[in-house]
Amino acid sequence: MAGISLILQNNPNVTAINCGTSSPRLGGTVDISAFPNLQQFTCNSNDITAISGYADNSNLRVVQFSRNKITGFIPSLSGLTNLQIFWCQTNQLTGPIPSLSGLTQLRSLLLFNNYLTGSIPAVSGSPLLQDLYVNNQLGATKLTGPIPDLSLNTALLVVHLAQNQLTGSIPALTQLTQLQNFQCQSNQLTGSIPSLSGLTQLQNFFCESNQLTGPIPSLNGLSSLRQFTCQLNQLTGQIPSLSGLNGLTLFRCFSNQLTGFAGGSVSNTLGEFLAHNNQLTSTAVNAILAAFVAAGRTSANGTCVLNLGGTGNAAPTGQGLTDKATLISRGWTVTTN
Repeated sequence: MAGISLILQNNPNVTAINCGTSSPRLGGTVDISAFPNLQQFTCNSNDITAISGYADNSNLRVVQFSRNKITGFIPSLSGLTNLQIFWCQTNQLTGPIPSLSGLTQLRSLLLFNNYLTGSIPAVSGSPLLQDLYVNNQLGATKLTGPIPDLSLNTALLVVHLAQNQLTGSIPALTQLTQLQNFQCQSNQLTGSIPSLSGLTQLQNFFCESNQLTGPIPSLNGLSSLRQFTCQLNQLTGQIPSLSGLNGLTLFRCFSNQLTGFAGGSVSNTLGEFLAHNNQLTSTAVNAILAAFVAAGRTSANGTCVLNLGGTGNAAPTGQGLTDKATLISRGWTVTTN
């Protein structure tokens, strides 16, 4: 379809526009500069190639034009002083992410699946921010530079930064007590995994495929944790205690340099535990096998995969061999050396 200019008739009383969907999809360009009182603009899942006329409208609170074919740069957002939601994911946008300075009301920023370059701008001036998605799964272009300081963004629920070329360390997270989902996998991050103490709402933490060093931090008190992945790094020390993590379903720490297990129990919700290709001692391997036997999970509960084999790990001994056989009899897939 050539465009939707005829649909958008000039009307200063319009406060909301939703382009909807159609078959065939709407195409062409959209200019919304004629709507000075517009508060909400939505044009998702069409074939629009350009949207303009919104960057200086301070009345706008919601701007959504995800899943289109929009090219070019994201314009300056500095004039959108009341902006709360900005979604432009899954387009063909290029260039840098503009400054977020002055966007004190911003709550949700979704920019993923574009061709953006440069670094992630500071978000400290947006204390109400809840959702930050800048992960990139398209093309060869990736975001670079460090993850910005998040310590003032105490309303954050989701931070998704995966599959870029971000460098530096993971910033402090302990102030983000509402955080539910943190993903920074498949970058070039260095340093250690920061303390997760006090993040009682955290459900998913993914930091695999980086260059992280040091120990896995304590997971004590993370009562909402469901999935934890830190594989394919250079982590050392012990696998931490998983006691009290009664909703944990998946734990992956393979392909590191881990040597021990802090001990304690595991929940019978934990059905995938991958710790192969480390440097686990036979004592650690035996203790992990014993913990899973004590948990009582069987294949009737769902997935049951335990991998303690691979390069570097020791083989189980004594009771560990018996425990391995017990788990297999319960329907587990158990791999050891």
